[in-house]
Parts: sequence; structure tokens; C-alpha cells
Amino acid sequence: MVTRNGNTIDLTVGTPRMLHKYIVAAFQHNVNGHLSTYLRSKGTWTSDEDPDWVTIRAFLVHKMNTTAQNNALLQYLCGTNGTQEWLHIHGWETDGRCSCGQAETL
Repeated sequence: MVTRNGNTIDLTVGTPRMLHKYIVAAFQHNVNGHLSTYLRSKGTWTSDEDPDWVTIRAFLVHKMNTTAQNNALLQYLCGTNGTQEWLHIHGWETDGRCSCGQAETL
């Protein structure tokens, strides 16, 4: 097996627990890459650097966070959070304006 750094690992040497660490790290690296590509293709992540997936993952799995908090973070990352304008277009009783009186487009 070759790690993402290019190091070769002999899977017959060492304990299964030690090898588990490398397999999990490789899997998370692949998932992070796919998620970054997905967010860039949707146009919701415009930075050249990838998101801090370690912090995002830690926030999402923290036991003290509510489902609403996790949903809000994921909606923000994917660009699907509803604005006043979106709610107004989809039948909710709003004027589509923010508190300053201008059209809300965030």
C-alpha cells in the first residue's frame, strides 16, 4: 500500500490497529477531496485553499451540537440556506427584504 505522501507500507508488518490509522486517513483524504471538488463545482467555495475539514468534521460529530446547528452549517457550505428572498419566491409571507430595507440576496 502506498500512502498519499508516497511512502510504501507493508501490510503484513505491524498490528491491524496501526494499519487502520493509515486506511482511515487515506479514506478521509479522498472524501475531503471529493467534497472540495463538489463545493467548487456548485460555486459555493471560491477560495484556492480547501475548507478546514478537520474542524468541520469535529463540529459535525460533537455530541453537544443540535441537529439544527449541523443542518445550518451544511446548508451554508452547500449554498442551500434560505434567504428572505428565497422564502418569498417559494410562497412564504415575507417581503424579500432584509432589515435595512434592501433586497436580500445573500
